[in-house]
Amino acid sequence: MEIAYTRVFAENFNAKERIVVNSGGARSTKTYSILQLFAYKMITEQNKIFLITRKNFPSLRRTAYNDFIQILKDWGIYNKNNHSKEQGNHHYQHNTNIVYFISIDDPNKMRSFKCNYAFFEEANDFDFEDFFQVFLRTNNPTKFQWRYPIAAEPINEGDTVYIDENNFAYKKRLTNIYAKESKQKGEVILCKDIIEPNQVFLALNPDEEHNYIWDIIVDKFPKLEKNPISVKVIHSTYKDNPFLDESYIASLEATKYFNDDYYKIYALGQRVKLKGMIHPDYEISNDDMPDDDTFDSIAFGIDFGGSAPSCLLKLGFRKTEPKPTVYVQELIYQSYLRTSELIDICKKSLTKKTLHAPFYCDSASPERIEEMKRAGLNAIPATDVKKSIEFGWDVVNDHHLIITASSINTAEEIKKYVRKKDRNGNFINEEVPGIPNHAMAALRYGIGQHRHEIYTRNKSIVSINTMSIIEQKLKESEKEHIKRAINTKEQEEKIEKIEKVEKENIEKLEIPQENKIGSLIILETPTKPQKQRLLIEKKFM
Repeated sequence: MEIAYTRVFAENFNAKERIVVNSGGARSTKTYSILQLFAYKMITEQNKIFLITRKNFPSLRRTAYNDFIQILKDWGIYNKNNHSKEQGNHHYQHNTNIVYFISIDDPNKMRSFKCNYAFFEEANDFDFEDFFQVFLRTNNPTKFQWRYPIAAEPINEGDTVYIDENNFAYKKRLTNIYAKESKQKGEVILCKDIIEPNQVFLALNPDEEHNYIWDIIVDKFPKLEKNPISVKVIHSTYKDNPFLDESYIASLEATKYFNDDYYKIYALGQRVKLKGMIHPDYEISNDDMPDDDTFDSIAFGIDFGGSAPSCLLKLGFRKTEPKPTVYVQELIYQSYLRTSELIDICKKSLTKKTLHAPFYCDSASPERIEEMKRAGLNAIPATDVKKSIEFGWDVVNDHHLIITASSINTAEEIKKYVRKKDRNGNFINEEVPGIPNHAMAALRYGIGQHRHEIYTRNKSIVSINTMSIIEQKLKESEKEHIKRAINTKEQEEKIEKIEKVEKENIEKLEIPQENKIGSLIILETPTKPQKQRLLIEKKFM
């Protein structure tokens, strides 16, 4: 049987690495070539388990699943009796091999699953947890039967043996082989199985400059001090596909005239930093959290979860220029976490310096916050930030973020955390629905509620709600005029008049009921040229 294939198929066929990353533009045959390779292995190898996966099953069914079955039909080997379409158990069996079609919307699906080959289509839709759960399970052993005698000549390591259609071994490349002579002269009996590496294949359009594929798999896995993991990257573009029609090629090349990013991603297969990022001022560190003593202040942010992950972040604040810096350490990112378990993790994360540090929490779960308080934690609802997501974004963006090396899920989220577009393609102040945002919420709660306790000149505590009311009552022009005032007799008289008006306004100021309890408002005291004056020092009870 002859099959039509491309350079991409040949490179995947010859790849011996543990992980093979296929990154390229649209219609470069990367997905189809891997499916061809799996079909070929299915009919030429024995006792193998294959996994073909996407993030959700409807997408899987429309793409890789459908294409794989069509390849079998085109090759004339499809047998409907071998194809199970039972809900939750879609697979195809050929001799001793079986190919599973499973979506990984929940990594727990992969528990107890083992396979020899796995293929992630649209691999950048997954997160590192999804990938790693499958990677750990590509450990299914290859089983061989041996025909005796095998040969009349000695067999050494590196020699080649052949596996026939009945899975008997005659000659193929051997590794770590041990052989001994039998009682019959000239016969050799193999005493150890051939070791064949299992493989994971990934295919993606490189629409992100950073994600777990580039930052962890490609960059870090081959550099592990102990047991480095081999990785091969295969780059491809539409030019590797000789079967494309001219109209499609013209449409693809036309993208360079109206969207340069699309052209780089889908035509050239190049990595591009996403536009419309909500928190663009960040970096991924190669190190973990610095020592607590190096920070001016430390706080924690918590987003409560359930079936979705709960996220706990440790935030280390430093006063730097031109904007403050926040170090972000991910302490937990886990689904189905009970409050008692979360409390234990919070307590273990405390040090001598952070013993009384605040835990700013999702205010939508007051009962969980109360339980944390009873356990002795300084749990505070992030009420102000919860009211306005845009306000929270702005506060976070007032800081430079450094994501520590072990904060994998946080790093994944922030790279994909972008604004939604309207019908005209313009970015609006809404997050894209459906993308993971649990770490981003914890980040917003932690930094947003904590901001007024740090970096103020007099280390004043300012109620955000009450401060906004005062700012509405005091005219900005009058405050700026006072700041620029020269200490002359004429100016002093003007200042006294303005102060009198301000004090009268403040006395008349109506404080909303929710701000009357425990709100300490202290505005910064101007220096001498501005004539020292305390605007407000009042506790509302």
